[in-house]
Parts: sequence; structure tokens; C-alpha cells
Amino acid sequence: MRRFRAGACALAAVSLFAVGCGGNDDSSSSSSGSSGSSSSSSGSSADPGAPATDIAAVKARVAEYEKGPTAYQGPTDKVPVAKRIKLAWVPCSQAVRGCVRPVEEAGKLAKELGWDVKSYDGKGTPKDNNSAVEQAVAGGADVVLTGGVDPSFIAGGLKSAKDKGVLVASLSQYVPPAPDGYKFDIGADYKKLGNMIGDWAVADSDGKAVLLPFRDNSFKSAVAVTEGTEDAVRACKTCQVLGEQLFVATDLGSRLGPRAVDILRKNPDINYVLGTYDPAATALVPAIANAGLKGKVKVIASLGNEQNLNYVKSGNIQEADSGFDNAYMGYMAIYQVNRLLAKQPLWETPGVADPVSKYSGNVPLRLFTTDNPPATTKDYTADDAIHWKAKMRPLFGLSGDGT
Repeated sequence: MRRFRAGACALAAVSLFAVGCGGNDDSSSSSSGSSGSSSSSSGSSADPGAPATDIAAVKARVAEYEKGPTAYQGPTDKVPVAKRIKLAWVPCSQAVRGCVRPVEEAGKLAKELGWDVKSYDGKGTPKDNNSAVEQAVAGGADVVLTGGVDPSFIAGGLKSAKDKGVLVASLSQYVPPAPDGYKFDIGADYKKLGNMIGDWAVADSDGKAVLLPFRDNSFKSAVAVTEGTEDAVRACKTCQVLGEQLFVATDLGSRLGPRAVDILRKNPDINYVLGTYDPAATALVPAIANAGLKGKVKVIASLGNEQNLNYVKSGNIQEADSGFDNAYMGYMAIYQVNRLLAKQPLWETPGVADPVSKYSGNVPLRLFTTDNPPATTKDYTADDAIHWKAKMRPLFGLSGDGT
């Protein structure tokens, strides 16, 4: 799936909040994410006296999530393709796959269209995110696409781009268009992705889930996944959501796993850990395994990365992943860019009024579980199910499957 402290990636260690029945810190989910932060919201306790949760209904929803999309729901009109365009793509960090994948896919398509494509590394901090955008603009980019970059981090870069007439748009950040911000954002229904894995935890536990959520405030999309997961688990009155543990992307290398293990050892009732997005889950799985806690706790997350789908398929601690099609997002971004370059309005998703989501074209989603694993463990794409490339590529005047 989360905000660094304004202007810097906060790494100051804060004492770890004891997670008993979820903590009692109500300072809340709006606080800035920082390495070592304590739980950011009070946990909800199971209510044994509450009406029984309809587990059968939850399991029925999970079964539908596992089916994935059944039809293409994106654009069908051809778009004028701009020529001699310089495209720069800027992920929040080259080390965070969820930031890289959608903009990388956009870059691949742009190269097929004959565009000059260059990438810049955001390096995981607001300062470096902004510097990367500034470099792209100074380097003569006509279009800049960011991946997982909060617009508040790149105010200077956005101003430079606006002054030079450079089009800047976003993928996977979950923000609306703004006059001094992004022209559009392409993203999935992140709350639904959270609902999917939250419902799975409820169904898998037969209504006895005790969830420890980790939350990265740097990505509004990841915040939405966390909230969606928590909502689904809280809807189960015999389940429990503990207080959120805040982290940032730079914690993934060495800090996140040990923190989680320490909490799990102190709280043996925890049976599900939300990593929110797959790179965090990738840090959690080996730490939990090395601590001898395999079989006692399950990790859930969202994205659909190859490594994480391997975990799910083999039942290796991470047993559920809600995937979304990053390749599709890349195609939608290039489609919308070409419409803007041709002075056409953005294509709007039928039936979607929310400005955060209305330009995304119904990004395909699917739930993968150990009981219903992916047929292949490559990064998730819905193309094998709904053949969206065969429908979208001709809109650019392209044939073949782009491989």
C-alpha cells in the first residue's frame, strides 16, 4: 500500500508502544509515519456478547474476490498518439517495487510509441523525490510520471514543471487532480483491496482474527489499504484490531522485521499481521520464519508482486495477497497523457464520480490465497483473464502483446 514527516524521512527512534489489546494512544491515524513510531490509533477489542458475524457471507465475498475480473471495463476510443515526446518516470524509490512497477510499465509502452524515456530514482525521501522531479524537468522532459510520490513532497518540482509547461501525473498515490499538482492519478480501488484481505482473515480464522496492522503514511494508497483491511476485520464483532504500528519505506531493510517479531513475542494472541503492501510483507516473512513463529501467525498484504505470490502459493507465512494490475495502470496513464497532449479531456470511468478514481479505468483486482493460489507467480496481471492488451493496444495503433 503513510506520510514521511514534512521535508524529511524521519528516522528518529521512538520507544515501541506495548501492544496489549491494541494500545490506548488515540493520537491517531492522522499522525505522521516515522520509523519506530508507536501505535497510531487505539485498537478494537473483540466483543463476545455481540451478535455472531455471518461467516458464511464473508466466505462468499472472499470466493468472489478470488475469481478476479471477468470483463474489460476500460476505454475503447482510439487516442491521437503524440510524437517526439520525452517521458521521465520517477518512482518514490527504485528499491520499492510497488512504486516502480506502474511507472516502469508506462515507460515500456512509451518506448513502443517511439518516445524518449528516462527514469530518475526518488530514493525514498521527500527531498530526493523532489530533486528527481526537478532533474527530470531540467533534463527537458515533456511529461513526468511519478510512482507512489506524495505531491506535497515535490512542491518545488511541480512548480518548475508548471513554469515550463511540463505535464506531471501520478500513478498509485490515490490523490485527485489539482491546479498546482498532478493532472491525474491512476490507481486501484485501494480500500476494496484492503477489504479483500481483511475479509479473508475473518473467514480464514472463522471470526477469531487478531490483527496487528503496520501502516506507512507516506502513500495515501497504502493508507486506504490499511483502513479497508481494518474496516473488514472490525466488522467481525468477535475479531480484534490492535493499534497501528507506523513505519516508513526505509525501515524495510532492517528495522521492520525485528519490530514485528518483538511485538509478536509479547502478544501471542496475534494471528494476522498486515504488512499493507508487498515489500513490507517481504521484510516480515523471513523475520517471522527466523523467529520460529511460522504456523502461529499469517501475513497479509496487497500488490501482487511475484515474490509475494510465491509466498502465498507455497503457504510460506504470507497466505493472502490482494493484487492489482500495474501494467494496466501504466497503459491507462499513457492513454490519459496522450489525450491531454491532444487537448482532449481525460477519459472518465463510467459510473465513477470520485475525482481520485474517475480517471483510472477500473484497474483489475484479484485476491490470491493459499487455498486458491495463482496459476503463475509472476507479477499479477489480469490480461490472461480479460485480454485487456488486445483491447487497449489498438487504441495506440499497436499490435501484438507488447512482450
